[in-house]
Amino acid sequence: MPNPNTATIAPTRSTMTKIVYSWTSTAGGAISIASTEQITGYVVGLETIPDGTDVPTDLYDLEVRDDYGTDVFNAEANNRSSTTKQFVQPIWQGFTVAVPVVSSKLTLVGTNAGAAKSGTAILYVHHTK
Repeated sequence: MPNPNTATIAPTRSTMTKIVYSWTSTAGGAISIASTEQITGYVVGLETIPDGTDVPTDLYDLEVRDDYGTDVFNAEANNRSSTTKQFVQPIWQGFTVAVPVVSSKLTLVGTNAGAAKSGTAILYVHHTK
């Protein structure tokens, strides 16, 4: 069976890039998908969309890690809804920020999603040239 997990970079007409992570969790409820290219820019948000059929466990946790293993959302993408689309921005020391990323692949990592559950996460990056 082909791998159901993909990370697709979808350029937009602006200075924003969307990285679309389509995922299916393992039997242990884990998710791990790396972007296909290195990214340079500012991470500004993450939209999470649970699957309508293979619904993830409520309050599953996501992280977006850079090449050094740092969660660019600082745990703000934890506790995702199993039924509602959600949008989260990086927050550091109580402030909403755009997190700089320099030449790094960005890996979506998840836990507690339930066995063989699915969803989509869309990462928004303001890219620099």
